[in-house]
Amino acid sequence: MDPLVISGIIVFVVLGLIGVAYINHAMENAKIQRARKIAEGNDRIRRIDYIQADLPFNYQQKGLLTFLLSEKLFALNQMLPFATKEQQVNVQKRIEITREEINTPPSAPAEPRQITSEAQAQEIKSLLQDSHKILVTGAKSGRISKADAQKYNALIKHFLVVTGYEALRNMASQARRDGKIKLALHHYMRASADLTKNNDNNQYTEQIKKLRALIKHLQEEDKLSQMTDKQKAQMNKTNELSQQLEKDTSEDDPWKKKNVYD
Repeated sequence: MDPLVISGIIVFVVLGLIGVAYINHAMENAKIQRARKIAEGNDRIRRIDYIQADLPFNYQQKGLLTFLLSEKLFALNQMLPFATKEQQVNVQKRIEITREEINTPPSAPAEPRQITSEAQAQEIKSLLQDSHKILVTGAKSGRISKADAQKYNALIKHFLVVTGYEALRNMASQARRDGKIKLALHHYMRASADLTKNNDNNQYTEQIKKLRALIKHLQEEDKLSQMTDKQKAQMNKTNELSQQLEKDTSEDDPWKKKNVYD
């Protein structure tokens, strides 16, 4: 056989092998890319489902639930082209369910969930922080407008403050019921300090005033509880005397007139 023909055949075979290897490599990359997109989508949807299931319903109102469901719908639609035929049926079904949830939000429970411990508050804060991460990703990609991003960011920040406050307030109330005034004071003072720290827009000013008045009342109550019966009786006597003196000084006594007219 002509050496030139042999060389041509060898070159053709080598090129063919390179082509097959390139096609296999491209197919493998496409398969990896598809699997990565599916895994990312499932992870995002799982996080949203977890937030939706465990975050108190009253926290999901004011648009937060709609935001979460919209992000879930986006993730499902992104997954659809990369899903296998078997997976596409399931993904399509989840898309329809999510659209229905957006159009018909679930009704609120009869009683809002109470936050009664710091551990519970921390769990809810973690869910809110996850919501914030989803918000940041959506805003960076341009899916969420700047105005909506600011609105949801302010809402999540408010809920973070409210979560800590609710836990401390309920813990303080329980301490008062148990007769532990010092512990109740501790929780109320922490709640007041936290609200004050986050009161940039004066939205918590009224609540801070109420807390401070309650703290002052409890401090007096705590002071009174530590007095002996003799001290309490003396205090009551002093209060009566003070009230009488205040009444006396408010009257138009003759000596006042004498000083003025004489």
